[in-house]
Amino acid sequence: DGLLTSFAWVAGAVYAGAGTLPNVRITSTRVDQALPAAPLTAPTATDAGVGLLSAGTYQYKGVFLSAAGVETEAGPASSALTIAATRYINLTAIPLGAAGEDVSGRRLYRTSDAGTTYYRLATINDNTTTTYTDNTADLTGNTEISTGRAALPPCRYLVEHHHRACGAGSLGADGDERTLYISNFGEPEVSPASPNLTLVTEGTRISLSGEVDGKIMALASHGDKLWVWTATAMFALTGDMPLDYSLQPFAQVGCVAHRTACSLRDALYWLAADGVYRGVEGRGIERISDDIRGFIDGLTASDLAAATAVCWDNRYYLFTPAGVRWFDTQYGVWGENTTWPFALATVGGFTGDGLSRFFAAEQDTGTAWELEVPDLITDDGTAIFTHWASADMDFGLPGREKRLHYLGAVWKVTTGTASVSLTTGTGTIVETITQDLSVAPVTGGLVSRLYQRVGEAARSEWFAVSIQSQGADELELLSVDGSWSLCT
Repeated sequence: DGLLTSFAWVAGAVYAGAGTLPNVRITSTRVDQALPAAPLTAPTATDAGVGLLSAGTYQYKGVFLSAAGVETEAGPASSALTIAATRYINLTAIPLGAAGEDVSGRRLYRTSDAGTTYYRLATINDNTTTTYTDNTADLTGNTEISTGRAALPPCRYLVEHHHRACGAGSLGADGDERTLYISNFGEPEVSPASPNLTLVTEGTRISLSGEVDGKIMALASHGDKLWVWTATAMFALTGDMPLDYSLQPFAQVGCVAHRTACSLRDALYWLAADGVYRGVEGRGIERISDDIRGFIDGLTASDLAAATAVCWDNRYYLFTPAGVRWFDTQYGVWGENTTWPFALATVGGFTGDGLSRFFAAEQDTGTAWELEVPDLITDDGTAIFTHWASADMDFGLPGREKRLHYLGAVWKVTTGTASVSLTTGTGTIVETITQDLSVAPVTGGLVSRLYQRVGEAARSEWFAVSIQSQGADELELLSVDGSWSLCT
């Protein structure tokens, strides 16, 4: 339907949602509707003659089973049927799952004589049989029917948190965009509208209202909390059961794209309308994208909404229709990959070879690539091009002209070359220097060092350094420096 689709790994399967059609469950062999709609009708019960049932009044309900065998909410109760002693009952018109609903089977539940509790009677392992003969005298001790089995509504945003599926952005008739949906523990398909507060496994639904009312734009699980964003605010969900769940306002910083929210070690990263933010519990929130402010300001509203991000190898990669930027979380610098055609990416789990896998999908094609594997740093067969640019450097003396004498940079020894460009504050390129990254000044050394005198034209109030590289197995820029003096 052209809407954003999100994915969450919960309870051994991947769950996906787009907000309108029902959420789906994906395994290695199947893709099925996560939970079918509940039955809309009841079976019909009739006295069928001599049997084993005691005299009394009985009622029946049916439930559907998903492809994974998960029960839906029960359908309506049949009309009460009163029989004499030693009889049996025929059930007809047992409800069937509608076309398009992934129903693998059905279950029948029956009361005891004039009772209100329904006990399991039988399981029908198909979606075609409409009759059943009940000749079971006593169901006492059988599993009781479950209540509160409402399906997790279709959600544009899905994440796993504490072994539950948490969703938002529901555009379907049974949901809305201001409600956070929390599934039962270990049952990502089910989110009760009226949970039993005494059961720790129950899920719940929490709606934003009052002054904090707004459309939920993003979710992320980080630490022991679920983080929830609108376009202008951030909230923290604490607790682990319906009785103690609490959604509290946290900061007046929003998120514009669900798939830009990433957790890396102790930090949480996301894209707001005015830039990329990093939050560390106990240290607060900071905007980290001021060095690429021009790029962020140039993004349209549709660019922002379409942005995605992944964290890989100490970097936060931001994918937008206008290009790819990455933030080195260890050194606090931004870089650019200018030749990547990828619209979005994801990172696989740790595989035992020291690096997780990085996968990306190409714009407007049906092509996906595995990127930056340890022994082959390529995307579609071409070595990845990277670009790092410094902030403007005025050396703490704004308004004073300086003369730069030497330019230095240090990399970890690797393969390939780097092109280092020095520009003045007006954008004029003063000098471009090529460095062989495989050469260390000391035999067997671990770093490649550039320290070169620059030309007389290196005079300006401030300077900037740009470094481009292609073909390195693993590019790691350690420092950029230089020597200068004030012009007289």
